[in-house]
This record gives sequence, structure tokens and C-alpha cells, in this order.
Amino acid sequence: MAAFLIIHRQKDSPTRSKPGSLEETACIIAKELMDFPGPADSLMALPIEGPGATLVRINGTALCSVDVDKNSQRVWSQQVTAIQQSLENFQYIKSEAEDNLLSALADLQDKFSESREFSSINPQDEIMIHTPLEDIGDENLDFLFRETLRERFHFKVMQGLSVR
Repeated sequence: MAAFLIIHRQKDSPTRSKPGSLEETACIIAKELMDFPGPADSLMALPIEGPGATLVRINGTALCSVDVDKNSQRVWSQQVTAIQQSLENFQYIKSEAEDNLLSALADLQDKFSESREFSSINPQDEIMIHTPLEDIGDENLDFLFRETLRERFHFKVMQGLSVR
């Protein structure tokens, strides 16, 4: 497995990772696992055993390290991306369901409030929705998935960097 140190790529640097290369994949993985706000091509992957890596270690400019080989590159591009899309879809559907439940409860509340005979009934007191699906526990799944990714790609944070 090839190990890489990930650094910021200088904006004026013509050096970019070759599309489809292990270096490009290492930058994409690092971007995701660091929650890096910029594009992956603003990062650069240096082989951990190369002369550039020695200078980076001395300067302390490495953001993280990540291990990638052809097999793990295939896992990232085929499996991880599909799982991430499914997680995002789940979050979207959960959010829509919450919005729909809250809207339906508000409509129910309005109907009771508008009624002379039943205005004393307060559905929001009876149903007690804070955030309808907050106890679903999906943040545990996201945490477990991210931790498994960190282990799978031997992701290590360098000093001073915080990740979720």
C-alpha cells in the first residue's frame, strides 16, 4: 500500500495530481476525511518515503497521511461513493419526512383551533413532537462509517488539525 502525506498545493503551482492516479485518490480521501473546505485539487499528495516528504515533516506542513493502493482506490470509487450517496439520500428523505410531519401537525393544530366545538383540544400537546425523527440514531451510523474509512485508509491527522 502506498502511503502519502497530504499538504496544501500552492495556488500558483502547475503540479497537479494526474487524473485517476493514486495521488489524486489520496487527495480526494483526505479532503473527505478532513472535511477540507476547498476542492481536492487544492491538496497535494507526496509519497511518504520521498525527499519532499522529509521537508514537509521538518516544516510541519503536512495536514494528514493516507494509504492508497489500486484495490483501495477501487473500493473508494465504487463502494464508498455509493454508500455516501445513499447516506445523503437517507438524510434528505429523513429531513423531508420531518418537514411533512411538522407541517401536518401544524395543519391539524389549525383545524382544531378554528373549530368552536373542539378548540380546547391542542394536538401539539398530545402528540409532543420536538424533532420527529431525532431519535433515529443515524448520526451513529455516519460516525461509524467515517471511523471505518479512517481505519481502512490508515488516515492519520497531523498536529493542529481537527476533524469530525
